Amino acid sequence: MNTSTSKKSRLSSVLLAAVLTLTGSSALLLTFDEAQARERTATITGSAGQMTQRNVTHTPGNATSSTTGPNGNSSSRTTTRTTSGSQTTLTGPKGQTSTVNVNHS
Repeated sequence: MNTSTSKKSRLSSVLLAAVLTLTGSSALLLTFDEAQARERTATITGSAGQMTQRNVTHTPGNATSSTTGPNGNSSSRTTTRTTSGSQTTLTGPKGQTSTVNVNHS
């Protein structure tokens, strides 16, 4: 086996590995940047002029929303997601709560 060919082959492999590592790191950084919290607020006006406000926040693995109606009553929903399942808690306008657990087996 020719030694110079073997060295060139090894050098090519090392360069390829470095390029793939740098490319993967860039993709990881882009993915991390896109996973930041997102917030959204909407105000809805009905035909009688009454207004409702809705706030939604998404973060990696979590989602929270709250709605406040025209008479000041509010409700909320909080969801937490993991690889093993999710949990959602709803709170009604009178403070009553309900929780739903989903397990992924």
